[in-house]
Parts: sequence; C-alpha cells; structure tokens
Amino acid sequence: MFQMQRQPAFTLALLVVLVLINGLIFTALGMVIGGFVYGFNELSDFLLDTGTHLGRLRILQMSSSFGMFVLPPVLLAKIGGKSWANYLQLNPVSNFFLWTTLLVMLVSIPTLEWTVILNQKMHLPDGFKGIEQWMHHKEDLASELTRKLLIMPNLGMLFINLLMLALLPAIGEEFIFRGCVQRILSQWTKSHHVGIWLTAIVFSAIHVQFFGFLPRMLLGGLLGYLLFWSGSLYVSILAHFINNALVVMVFYYDQRKGLPVGQIDRLEPNAWYIYLISFVLTFALLYSFYRNSIRSKK
Repeated sequence: MFQMQRQPAFTLALLVVLVLINGLIFTALGMVIGGFVYGFNELSDFLLDTGTHLGRLRILQMSSSFGMFVLPPVLLAKIGGKSWANYLQLNPVSNFFLWTTLLVMLVSIPTLEWTVILNQKMHLPDGFKGIEQWMHHKEDLASELTRKLLIMPNLGMLFINLLMLALLPAIGEEFIFRGCVQRILSQWTKSHHVGIWLTAIVFSAIHVQFFGFLPRMLLGGLLGYLLFWSGSLYVSILAHFINNALVVMVFYYDQRKGLPVGQIDRLEPNAWYIYLISFVLTFALLYSFYRNSIRSKK
C-alpha cells in the first residue's frame, strides 16, 4: 500500500504502467475472441490491414478500451488500499445536476461545432507544410475508420455502436481522465483549475486528432468542471455519453434518410446568432450549476 495523495508522480507513473500492461493483455484477448468468432485464418489479413474486418475490429475496440481505460483506475485504487468507487468519486448526485448536465450538453452543441470549424481552418507556417500534410493524413485515416464503424444498416447495429462508441468510452475515459489523471494533477499542482485544464489537454492530445484538438480540449475542461462542482463522476460520465451518443444518433438518423456516410459529418456554419444564443444559454446553465454546487456544500 502507498499514500497516493502524497506521491502524485509515482501514482501517475503507476497508472501509465497499468494502462500499458492491461492494454496489451486485453488487445491480445480481443484478437483471440475475434479469431474464435470470425476465424483465425483471416487474422494475418487483419494484422496487415488488407481488409475491413469491421466485426473483428469492433470486438478489438471494446476489449482494448476496457483494458486501457476501465480496469486500470480500479486496479490503481485497489493497490492504494482504497475503495475504487470512492476513489473515482462515484458519489450520489441530485437530479438537478443530472438534468442541468443534459441541458448543457444539448444547448452547447452549436458552440462546440463553432470551435470544430475554427480548428479545422488551422494552418501551420509554410516551413511546416510537411507536418501539416502528415496531420491531415492522420486525421483522414481516423475519420475514415470512424465512418466505417458508424455504418448502421439496422437498429441492432445502432445499439452496438451506442455501447462501443458512446457508453464504454464515456465510462472508461471518465474513469481514467477525470477520475484519476485530474485528481493526480490537481494534487500535484495544488490547484483544481490547473489540474482540470492539464487533464483536458492530455485528454485531447491522446486522441491524436489534431484538427479536433480545440473542441476536444474544451469538452475535457467542461467535463472536469462538471465533476469538480458536482463532486460526482456520474455527472461527467453522463455528459460524455450524451456527447458521443448524439453523434451516433445523428449518423444513424441521416443514414435512414439515405445520406451517404461520407457527407454526414461535414459541418456547415450556422448564423452568428445561433452561436451567440448557444454560448449565452450554456454560460447561464453552467453558472446555475456552479451556484447550486456552492449551496449544496454549505
């Protein structure tokens, strides 16, 4: 046992080790399960990326996500001799915080979309054109894979994607980023605000999608403050799930209307007043959330 609050650097290093070890184990496990389901004779093609193998990829995605994000925080708390639920701040929360979180995520959509459009217009100086082309290439590969996974010909595939792309990431990423990294960095820097924004930067950077860095960082900051003010990780998990689930639902709805998948995620700018209304409503709801958090702690 060790005192995690007194050794944030060691705790962070241990968390990274747990992520790497469990990520390797559960990635291998996902490949084995995929082999039993789809056949081991196609495993070499899958490893060489010579086919789509989306069913096998979904199994691998869910298995590796569980191993990298869900399990390490639980093990970290156990190693520290703590209740994992208490360590991750899985505390009861009032209905006010839950409903306000839902409203915040809905009304903030145009604001976050504006940051996406702004980030996509980013250009590096002429001397870094090669780096910018590499960044675009990485972004295109990630987008192409996401679009393939978001092909949903039926309701069953919609529920699978809600589990794989919304619920599991919401739980796992909140466990590890807000539940662990934010706590550790806040203790290390002795500032909740610094811890929240450092975690948001790491949260965005870990996705390795450069032209979505700004909106993902702002989302990470929002999730961090929702946890800090409410005192419950359930709130940030809910917000994260809503954010991801809305994307999945929009893709499903537009596919049912017959739109090509490649055209669904192309954002068109809204009128300026839409962004203004979204920003004002988001700010008002967050301020109400903050004021109620102060009153609830008295």
